[in-house]
Amino acid sequence: MAELVREGIILCAPALPERPISALLSPIMVMSRMPTRFCKMKKCPGWLYTVNAGATTTWERWDALDENGRFYKGGGADMVSFNHYAYGSIGAFFYRRILGIEAVEAGFSSVRIAPVIGGTLTHAEGSLQTPHGKVSVSWRRDFDKLHLEIAVPEGVSARIILPDGQTHTVCGGNHKYETEGTE
Repeated sequence: MAELVREGIILCAPALPERPISALLSPIMVMSRMPTRFCKMKKCPGWLYTVNAGATTTWERWDALDENGRFYKGGGADMVSFNHYAYGSIGAFFYRRILGIEAVEAGFSSVRIAPVIGGTLTHAEGSLQTPHGKVSVSWRRDFDKLHLEIAVPEGVSARIILPDGQTHTVCGGNHKYETEGTE
């Protein structure tokens, strides 16, 4: 399927709640240019199409509004929700794959941080609000070096896995890492 998407034969959109994009896209696919290219697409049905149209929530349809800001013509405004889960799994893709934040224990009392670095992204920054506080990750590629900054709430243990295979276990606080050979 990835080959068909790359060749433009089919367009794969993360639309099925029972099969979220974060589960469909393996780290190998994330490192390819396909998922990050989809996230950067400005034309419908790309992720930035709705953002550039003013979306602050996830829409039910990619084409809920056309380029001129008019409602979808196939069913009218009554067929469009501007706050809908349909493509919401892209958010999980952002924090679980690009930032690499995953719960190891229920309630995020223990987390794993293993950002998947690759594709056309050169940097990413974000956070996830957990019951114990905010987990933040920021990474930036400079040629063959990766700069990674992580903030973990006090009392939360984190296993940090760097792209070069190094692992670190920390408990709370702010942590910085630099590694070589990210591409």
